[in-house]
Amino acid sequence: MDGDEACGPQGATTRGAESGRSGAIVEGENLEEHVERVPVGLNDAGDAADRVSEETVDRLWIEADGELVSQLWVVDVTVRAWGAELRSAGVAGVGTPEPHRMKGYARRLMAACERFAANQGYAISTLFGIPDFYHRFGYATICPEYEFRIEPDALETGVRPAALDEVSPTDWSAIARLCNAAYGSLEGSVIRREGAWRGPRQGSDWFRVPRALVTRDARGQPVSYAVVDTELTDGCLAVAEAAARDDAAGKALAGGLAEMARSRGATGVLARLHPDTGLGPLLTRCGGAAAVTRPDDAGYMLCIVDLDAVLRKCAPALVDRAAACDSPVPETLHIRTDIGDGRIALGGAAPPAKLSMDRLGLAQLLFGYRTFSELRETGAANARGVSDEVLAALFPRNDGYCFWPDRY
Repeated sequence: MDGDEACGPQGATTRGAESGRSGAIVEGENLEEHVERVPVGLNDAGDAADRVSEETVDRLWIEADGELVSQLWVVDVTVRAWGAELRSAGVAGVGTPEPHRMKGYARRLMAACERFAANQGYAISTLFGIPDFYHRFGYATICPEYEFRIEPDALETGVRPAALDEVSPTDWSAIARLCNAAYGSLEGSVIRREGAWRGPRQGSDWFRVPRALVTRDARGQPVSYAVVDTELTDGCLAVAEAAARDDAAGKALAGGLAEMARSRGATGVLARLHPDTGLGPLLTRCGGAAAVTRPDDAGYMLCIVDLDAVLRKCAPALVDRAAACDSPVPETLHIRTDIGDGRIALGGAAPPAKLSMDRLGLAQLLFGYRTFSELRETGAANARGVSDEVLAALFPRNDGYCFWPDRY
């Protein structure tokens, strides 16, 4: 997205985002902050076959002397972290009308959003941001982006291609179940609640219209699924997400996607999939290689809202890693940040240790986007009383992902 756009509701982009550094709010203005619950369409890009339902989000906005000067939406989502769940305030639709930019309204709105998230019991806030903007409000990039490009013929695995059926309303729970089974270990991915999830928000990018497809067993039950774009991208069939119950179903799905690509005149398949989950490993075995992009201050970003809640959630995983470590582990780990201090009991026999960093660094450390050594090399973190070997064991690189159909 360019500098005049930010994330829109349910994956759309909204013109008018404040992209420059915030200035001072005009003195004497009568500023009011507002919150309301509003229904929104699941996919702003459009509806293919009346499958788009609605969800309710919170709209936050600021008025200056009665005129709207900045607004955003908060989507209630739950993301995976360290084998646990974190409730996240998903920020979307951030926008400041042209005449009101560079006056500090977006900064005030983001501060209001963080207060709102804390008051509503969110542990974190997440968004999909433009470069050089959201890090000013405590958001740090936590996941890379992935993209496969592979020829349709490479997806022929010797297994008979499966017929790709249009999804029916009764399939959503089965798809959510397949998704959760495939991505259960993927940090940052969104948890889909069976019986509540009603389909993809968008396709492989903002404004891409999704088409959900399934393959079925002899009883008519879904055994694999894929979300594809209704239009080609760079001449390729774009796959936003795909997973299968087992390897045989995955091979049949891959063959079905290859047939669909050829039938639509596509020269290849473009898949924005994680290489280690879902259909990603099969694409790798078929000769595909995922191109990986690691943004510094854009993309999938996270802000820690409730430090205590986050540390409680990550503690069991850190204790397990400490127990498997061969080097002496501290009894406790004291963590000092710009938003407060925390403590994790690791159960080791060594004296307590201390870590210091800001919350941006802590978010990247906990989600595996940066190792402690990388943060320390940039001057963003330091440690006392704990070895590099233990820090590497406690905080390994662990690249997660949020698939495009779940983005907001």
